[in-house]
Amino acid sequence: MSVAGSFDVNHDGQGGSGSEEPTLIVSSASCTVGERFSFGTIMYDLIQASGTATGPEGSLLNFAECDSWTDCQREAGEPASTGWTYESTTYVATPQTFSITLTGAGFSLYESEVLTCPTI
Repeated sequence: MSVAGSFDVNHDGQGGSGSEEPTLIVSSASCTVGERFSFGTIMYDLIQASGTATGPEGSLLNFAECDSWTDCQREAGEPASTGWTYESTTYVATPQTFSITLTGAGFSLYESEVLTCPTI
């Protein structure tokens, strides 16, 4: 079951236009039913999100798994940008809040969105 309403992607975390200028973009996010008891009661919600992050060496993306940065921290020789994914199981609640941060020397970017989770 997918979210009743769509996630509105915002770009508050964008920096400037330079190739290593810090940016944090959420491309998609959803909240689905993770599992149910035999009588239909929801046991947990599953939050999934993905996007991209760009930053100089030393940039650290918290709360995610990264495609091309070691342990979600950009090291020497790694590309300026990485794709990322986030997955979390949480207690049943609506709404749920999804948050992610990108930090580094002299900057901190934060994205947070409220997600509407399905109910039975």
